[in-house]
Amino acid sequence: MNRLVICIFVYILACCQPARHEQSDKVSAENPVLPELLNAHAAELSSSPEIVCLVYHRFGDARYPSTNISIEEFDAHLKYLVDKGFMVVPLGVAVNMMAAGTALAGPFAVITVDDGYRSFKTGALPILKKYGFKATLFVNTESIGGGDYLDWGELRALQADSIEIGNHSHSHLQSLSLPKAELIEQFRRDVHKAQELFRQHLGFRPDLFAYPYGEYLPEMFPILADLGFRAAAAQKSGVFGSAREMYAIPRFPMAGSFA
Repeated sequence: MNRLVICIFVYILACCQPARHEQSDKVSAENPVLPELLNAHAAELSSSPEIVCLVYHRFGDARYPSTNISIEEFDAHLKYLVDKGFMVVPLGVAVNMMAAGTALAGPFAVITVDDGYRSFKTGALPILKKYGFKATLFVNTESIGGGDYLDWGELRALQADSIEIGNHSHSHLQSLSLPKAELIEQFRRDVHKAQELFRQHLGFRPDLFAYPYGEYLPEMFPILADLGFRAAAAQKSGVFGSAREMYAIPRFPMAGSFA
């Protein structure tokens, strides 16, 4: 990365340094990973967590520059996180931390990947393993097994490899131009269909969602809650810093010119 890109990336990540407070005994019992993280750094907690969430799509696929990042750039991003002392956690753990109102001192980051392209497995996964990081993969079920997309067997293998799987809708619809009532009903049917396919093929219904194209309406929040989702990710620049953002978690896009 050239010096300007590095400076921009440093600025984005530096904006989320949490304040340090004395230890809190608030620990989420929902996710066993969180107590392990807290025990590892029990002396330093923050009551006002701020977490940088990054979103990627394709890796090493130059055919689609607006959604792609080179393998070399992705490696450089993860090395930066290591060098600057970032704790990288899956989105589900970050949501637990935000819900509990506590987080470890020091910077935190979440790596999310949308769409379920096969380049996640071939390009991103080896780099994630190199640095010991986990990621959250959001998948739109209609595309599974077609073209450049991962199939159900590959998703099961990733799930067994501790990659967190989230719902990215069924059809990856882009329909905010529809009348609101029609849009909301279509959204409900589409997300529910994806949930049933996840249950059928992976044995569970995800409780994390990512809006297709990052687009959402507040009227979608109660639908997601009714369908059992704990949180949903958008695509807008900003840190995840409040439980009020649970159904519109900001994520920095890290592809194309943003990479």
